[in-house]
Amino acid sequence: MASKNKPKSASPPAAGANRGKGGGGTAKQRARAAKAVAAARAERQRRNRIIITASICAVLLIVVVGAVSWAVYESNKPKTIAAQSITANYPVKLDNGVVVAGKDSAKVKIDIYEDFMCPYCGELERGSHTELQKGLNGGTLQVRYHIVDLLNGSSTPAGYSDRAANIALGTVAEGKFAQFHWSLYHKQPAEGGPGYSDEQMIDLADRLGADKDKISKIAKDGTYKKYPAQQLKDFQAAGYQGTPTVVQNGKQVQISDLNKPDWLNQLLAA
Repeated sequence: MASKNKPKSASPPAAGANRGKGGGGTAKQRARAAKAVAAARAERQRRNRIIITASICAVLLIVVVGAVSWAVYESNKPKTIAAQSITANYPVKLDNGVVVAGKDSAKVKIDIYEDFMCPYCGELERGSHTELQKGLNGGTLQVRYHIVDLLNGSSTPAGYSDRAANIALGTVAEGKFAQFHWSLYHKQPAEGGPGYSDEQMIDLADRLGADKDKISKIAKDGTYKKYPAQQLKDFQAAGYQGTPTVVQNGKQVQISDLNKPDWLNQLLAA
């Protein structure tokens, strides 16, 4: 009797037989993903390099600008103030922040409002210096100097008007106001610049014969710093605006040319 043939089992499918047409897709996806990650990493590194480079450039720019600014500041800052020795044979006193120069018996009495930073005040002082001193020494002129701080914010850094006024007022008691006052205007620092430092002005006062320790203390303590602002308040309350302003008997003197003493000669000749 013929035996029944045992059915043959099906052969196992060949590897990858069920993957179909796209059988290599997973490997490609992994490759694309790896490439994308690498590209993103490279982009981050590129951005980081840009940020770091920009930061370094910004810091260097700040350093360069600071160095240039300091160099400009130092170049604009005067070194030593030339001491001007003048003959001042007339009394000088301080009256509530006003410097009164000249005899009370003088026939011509004027008030001058000025600011040590004001270039026009410098023109007035230099243009009329000889005649002012002649009138003061001759006893025919008395000048009441009102030192204001109208341009206190015009120096770099701000504050020169107050500092100069403070030390100038301090030289009155030392008998050196006339010389100190004229020295600051004879070679006046430019408006907008740093002006003279306290150390330079203390050194000037010392070379003119004032007590250096006393002037140093005045500079440090700001002994007379309240007066420039006080004088400015009175100046503005009177309706005056710019410096220099010259007043005689409550009336403002008109000056056509600050560089010439014609205005003063007319007052003295009247």
